[in-house]
Amino acid sequence: MPAHGLSAITVLLTCCLVVRNWRVLDAFEAREADDARRAANGLGPRRRKRRRHALAELADAGAGP
Repeated sequence: MPAHGLSAITVLLTCCLVVRNWRVLDAFEAREADDARRAANGLGPRRRKRRRHALAELADAGAGP
């Protein structure tokens, strides 16, 4: 008997969350391994690019010349 309605959506969303969490965990572990490798070579951790901007910067960028 196939699942219908809310239970099917719940199963789908749960699977999506599990896969997303695995991807986040893999990225975290890769970043930790890279930081450990860099520390072993006497380097500091890699700086991450800043993606968020202040509201004033976003307003200035949208205003145009």
